[in-house]
Amino acid sequence: MARVSSWVWTLCILTVTLARVTAQEAGYVVFADNDGGSYLRETTSSKVPLSIGAMSVALTSLLDLPPAILTNEDLAYQVDSILAPNPFSRPDAVISLQVYGGEDFLSDSENVAECCCGHAHHIRPLQQGDDSMGTLNTAMMSVASHTGGPSLVHTDLDCDRIAEVCDQTCQEAALEALAGYVGGQYERSGVPMQGKLIHGPWTLDLGNVPERELALELVCLVQAAEGPWGVKPKLTSAEPAAPTPRHLLTGTLDSLKAVHDAYGKESHNYMAGSKLLARAIGMAKKAAHKTFGNKLVSQLALFGHSSKLPSKTDGSPQRRLLLEDEASVAVRDVDAWLSTFMALSVGFFLVVATVLATFCMFSLEFKQDTILYGKGKTD
Repeated sequence: MARVSSWVWTLCILTVTLARVTAQEAGYVVFADNDGGSYLRETTSSKVPLSIGAMSVALTSLLDLPPAILTNEDLAYQVDSILAPNPFSRPDAVISLQVYGGEDFLSDSENVAECCCGHAHHIRPLQQGDDSMGTLNTAMMSVASHTGGPSLVHTDLDCDRIAEVCDQTCQEAALEALAGYVGGQYERSGVPMQGKLIHGPWTLDLGNVPERELALELVCLVQAAEGPWGVKPKLTSAEPAAPTPRHLLTGTLDSLKAVHDAYGKESHNYMAGSKLLARAIGMAKKAAHKTFGNKLVSQLALFGHSSKLPSKTDGSPQRRLLLEDEASVAVRDVDAWLSTFMALSVGFFLVVATVLATFCMFSLEFKQDTILYGKGKTD
């Protein structure tokens, strides 16, 4: 009975451990310096996790905003492990993107090279818990809120509203521009935005909803690359020196997760989508590089398969929810409820079994060991 009890306790420990691992989805942060390595440390530990707070403070320091008070010694150590020791050298532009379903970028060296434009990059595991998505959004909004005066120009890639500034004709033209940039082609169909985006052996069929969502984000990135970056005006010798305006581009790209969930990471659809997304990010970075020269740093937060997508500050729903009907949403909610119910039920029965096993073990009748203290038998 004691052996049964030990097995029950072991099963309980494994269940709790599995639940914790499931609750904390894997994520990574990729910091890409310029080709001269001016703003980030040359070497950084790729095994030490980076917290959301450290990532936020690092971006604040790169943008030369009012410094945060680093009362936490561990947080200060993390930030110091990222930034170069020269506090007077800061970039003119920072690109900060959250990519959901993009964790497998790291398994493809070409994707990392495209996202980083061939510059030095630093990959760190990202610390996150159950509320990490909201925490990351809060941190990014906190950095972007420093818009007082000319110190910071913030631009948000609001891809949910891309149709308000770019109609379907504009969107297909953007896809053709992206195809030309990567050396591919965009084959139009009879229906707008349902053609095929071809890049070498990879084809993204926009006739499917997940790929069409991803194509909208590709259009969003192309728009960011072609949009006005706000080149700072040249000052004459008679004009007083003005503070250097710094630009922050933020964006949330979550449609790659939909492609991953629909087809799997080994599918042709996901491979094509991840490569095209990486090249679209590289396209936006190269466009910014033409404006700001070598004073550019980028940061990508790559998340795995977390079910929590970030909510927009204005409450607008995600594009994917707009494309779903009410029945599919109801089925998804029922599935989530059943999963929670089953997990709670299994946990309850494991606790009951443990209590009963322990009670039975201590209720056994205590007898003298007949092997050590044998007695003579009489007929």
